[in-house]
Amino acid sequence: MAESRQELLGWVNQMLQLNFTKIEQLGSGAAYCQVMDSIYGNIPLSKVKFNSKGDYESIQNYKILQNCFNANKIDKVIPVERLMKNRFQDNFEFLQWLRRFWEQYCPGGNYDAVNRRRGQVVEVPGAERAPSRTTRGVPAGRAPSATGSAGSRGGMADPKTATLIQDLNKQITELKVNIDGVEKERDFYFNKLRSVEIYLQQLEGEFTENETVLVREIQAILYSTEDGFEPDTAEDQELSLINDQMHHVGVVDDDETF
Repeated sequence: MAESRQELLGWVNQMLQLNFTKIEQLGSGAAYCQVMDSIYGNIPLSKVKFNSKGDYESIQNYKILQNCFNANKIDKVIPVERLMKNRFQDNFEFLQWLRRFWEQYCPGGNYDAVNRRRGQVVEVPGAERAPSRTTRGVPAGRAPSATGSAGSRGGMADPKTATLIQDLNKQITELKVNIDGVEKERDFYFNKLRSVEIYLQQLEGEFTENETVLVREIQAILYSTEDGFEPDTAEDQELSLINDQMHHVGVVDDDETF
């Protein structure tokens, strides 16, 4: 029987010791990361942005979540673009799946959620953003400037600047959609190539002489590089391809590793 939104929120809040009031508030991905940590216990929660302030920080959370899925061979597709829009239905469906997955694979025992995230205070996403929609200092009956600080010195909005901002925001939205499509296609083919690589490694030593030659040729294609690309080092051979999956979406800190 499907659980209601109240039951799912109650489950998340009780386990993670948080106080979400809406399913939509899970869209930053932080809570999803910690639910997976309650199962596997190895999510780098110190790098999870529990108080995400924008899309870039949410993307970092979903990178961590995707790395967890890949490392544990979970074939569920994470609809990052839709979840980040903080819409109820998308997050509700993903949370339903996550609850079923948790019930199947959680090892049980006590989970100290606060200690796992090192006691950092977690603000409910959106709880303090709503008041910001009302511009302080604007007299009753007057609408706030659509461009904010982009207005002219006299306080009047600059129509050309407002139009330019709208056009740029539209272009950014279109680019995000295009990036999401390209990433899905890339991940699709990456997973196929990775499966071939693992399959060949598992059958190492069982090939005939002629088959071994063929396998070596296939591996040469898989491991071939182009100018500007460095081969994996020994210590990160297993995770280097995973870490690159969403690397180009945002500027990643130099000391950020997964």
